[in-house]
Amino acid sequence: MAMQKCGNPFHVQVATKEFMNVLVQLIHNKDLMPEIHKKVLNMIQNWGKKFERDHDILPLFSDVYKAMVKKGIQFPDQS
Repeated sequence: MAMQKCGNPFHVQVATKEFMNVLVQLIHNKDLMPEIHKKVLNMIQNWGKKFERDHDILPLFSDVYKAMVKKGIQFPDQS
């Protein structure tokens, strides 16, 4: 919710290497509940697509998403 309501100063605080690494680690955690796994994948996908046009300011969102797609990570259908 905060990512939708807040502006760039907040986005810059979230788009850190440390935070994005935690999200990626969660994806690979076999003990993670399926609902949380899906939510994390959705966040990465949504942010990757939403902030692609802001790559010069917030590169990690789209870079992490594209890297995961390239590795064959399956994202939930957004239809």
